Amino acid sequence: MGRKVFRSGNSLVVTLPPEVRDLGIEEDSEVEVEIEEGRIVISVPERAGLTREFLDWTDGFIERHRELLERLA
Repeated sequence: MGRKVFRSGNSLVVTLPPEVRDLGIEEDSEVEVEIEEGRIVISVPERAGLTREFLDWTDGFIERHRELLERLA
């Protein structure tokens, strides 16, 4: 799958296909980038077994109870 490389500031950027969401990669996700034997390898760091379903549930819980959570902080 070919992708175009472009410049953003001093960095080079390559877009990822939408299918990466199946791996739990979303906007602002952190990934590991390594160079192995002349290849660029992008991987998702281990997240202690956190699933996309659990992360979505947590986001919803925070949104539903934001006011209470802010008062408790």
